[in-house]
Amino acid sequence: MPTRAKWAVGLAGGCFAVLGVLWFAAFDLALVERADNKVLFAFYGLGGLYHRHRIHTTANVFVALFDPAHLVVLAVVPVVVALARRRPYDACAALVLMGGACITTLALKHLLPEPRAASLLISPVPYPRFPSGHSTGAMALVLALALVAPARVRPLIAGLGAVFAAAVGYSLLTLGSHFPSDVFAGFIVASAWAFLTSGALLALDGRLGTLPMPSRAVSLREALAPPIAALSAAAALAAIVILIDPQSVLSYVRAHTALIVGAFGIAALSTALSTTVVLSVRRDVPG
Repeated sequence: MPTRAKWAVGLAGGCFAVLGVLWFAAFDLALVERADNKVLFAFYGLGGLYHRHRIHTTANVFVALFDPAHLVVLAVVPVVVALARRRPYDACAALVLMGGACITTLALKHLLPEPRAASLLISPVPYPRFPSGHSTGAMALVLALALVAPARVRPLIAGLGAVFAAAVGYSLLTLGSHFPSDVFAGFIVASAWAFLTSGALLALDGRLGTLPMPSRAVSLREALAPPIAALSAAAALAAIVILIDPQSVLSYVRAHTALIVGAFGIAALSTALSTTVVLSVRRDVPG
């Protein structure tokens, strides 16, 4: 097995190990349970009573995209892209990635202990289950598209997809449907399957003798360019807001610490996982 394939499989194993640690922390560590609830409350109360209906309507749009019936349709997109590029192995890998991730999440929902009470009586889903199926589906779709896309556009797809997956995570919290740890777990499950399928493709390239082809993999600089650009834009915007009214910004941060920490954590994990998966993806070789 090629070295890069071994690394990809090792990263998949690391993801499953982190998933186990996250499950233990979310269910058995009081500190993590309190943090989960604080972030959930902060997102659910976003906008107050006046803006809540509008915000929840927007959140419902993002979440509805990854309802099971819609996800089946969306799963066809990476398959079509791969077949259009005459890469049947990539098409199969995309199906395995999305199917494996979703089945794993569904199995965990039923195998793990009873769901935690959200302590949120007004929530439409007072007993969310671990992991989040919608987060799994969103991240799996993003990573499947990155897997089948040409190397030159993979970083862009991963960067934009990370933002989209984070938006789905925010929407789930805003609706009170899941804890932050459920969203993190969904992202990790999808990434584990992305690493597994990437490793399988690399191993297949080695067996077929296509691995030494002159076409290249995505470089670290290329993979990091989209997230760095997004972070730079966000930092510039934040700096402008702070300079306009530093006192109001400081007051807002103090009053919404859980919201800011939760938003940053989801965005950081989404970006880190999608970027790492892009770096593990096979070279562009003939399908």
